[in-house]
Amino acid sequence: DISLPCIKFHFHSMERPMRPYMQDSDNKTTMFTFSCNKTVEMKANDRPNPYIYRKSSDESSDAEGANASPFGYKVQEYNGGNPFCSPSWTFVFELLLTQLEDFLNEAQKLREIMLSSYVKGFVHESAALKEKLDDYVGKTFSDKFDSSHLVDFRESFALDKPIKVNLIRPLLSNPGILMLTE
Repeated sequence: DISLPCIKFHFHSMERPMRPYMQDSDNKTTMFTFSCNKTVEMKANDRPNPYIYRKSSDESSDAEGANASPFGYKVQEYNGGNPFCSPSWTFVFELLLTQLEDFLNEAQKLREIMLSSYVKGFVHESAALKEKLDDYVGKTFSDKFDSSHLVDFRESFALDKPIKVNLIRPLLSNPGILMLTE
């Protein structure tokens, strides 16, 4: 539903790691939960409006005021009228196509990188994330090209093996592989 906003949850705003939520009789679950005291809402109604920053109202305010932020934007407190912010600031999600244990392990690794960046600095975060991304790309993109991506069955490969490339867009770099055909 494009009328719903995308909601961003920062790892540094999570009070504790993500954990499984309610297991069934087979001891299996596809849902997980976490508590987060700040959220960012964006693209409600599929419009690129200004982001809405929300925080839990029970958080202690700093010297610059309750609605101040270190980056200069206004933070809205939860007022009970927003259906996307839980009054307890505990959120539950269900995974459809991913194993929960694998997801939670990867999410915890990313959370640890984020939390350590506050201690070691953001240069450490960038290096650690690059290492993690390189490891992921190495596992995901093999030296074999999936021929089901070809448009015409008469196409033949012009290269012996695919080339690892990055699709560059403003503020984004998406890794992938390139194969030329005749």
